[in-house]
Amino acid sequence: NDTLQIYGGQGYFTRDPYERMMRDARINMIGEGANDVLKAFIAVVGMRGVGEHLKGVLDALKHPLSGFGTLWTFGRGRLAARFSSPEVPVQSASLHPAAHELSGRVRDFGIAVIDALKHFRKKALEKSGADEELKIMEVVLKSQYMQERLADAACDLYASSCTLARLDHLLASSNGHVEAQRDIQSGRYFLALANRRIKQNLAALWDHDDALTTATANVWLAK
Repeated sequence: NDTLQIYGGQGYFTRDPYERMMRDARINMIGEGANDVLKAFIAVVGMRGVGEHLKGVLDALKHPLSGFGTLWTFGRGRLAARFSSPEVPVQSASLHPAAHELSGRVRDFGIAVIDALKHFRKKALEKSGADEELKIMEVVLKSQYMQERLADAACDLYASSCTLARLDHLLASSNGHVEAQRDIQSGRYFLALANRRIKQNLAALWDHDDALTTATANVWLAK
């Protein structure tokens, strides 16, 4: 896309390969299923395990004496999550700052998922109906803005982990090769961009213009 932008109108002529590259590259966003659907899948399936764990905690709250162990473990884990970050091990000392940043984003993401599920449950309890789980699922399925942000953050966390591991390997084995140095610089740049995107997506879970976006779309769609 950037190459075509640089070439301008000339990029559309078939004498250069860029228009074909642009067309072929587009399949990556729909070939295995539309990205939008896959993001919803990542968010909903990814939160399911956390939701099931929280349900066990809620059940324990109804019977605090018999469920004391569950409540104690949950409380201790939540406290640890707030004030500590998981270790992201790297061999290269120059990658320690990036590893520390990634560790912080993993912590922030874990907290954000639990906060999102608490938000979904609160919204669900405002609805009438007997089955709490069905009400929560309905709220989750309709919260597509939040799904997208959580999925985007999860994808960037995964890609950042892979990039960090690759950089660690290159720094240990490159011996100053020019091509490796280009890859290393590109990797560092990606980590910085991904770190910023994750923070922005998590912040936008609660500070956004979603209602205004939906209202504007509805006006143009004549709903």
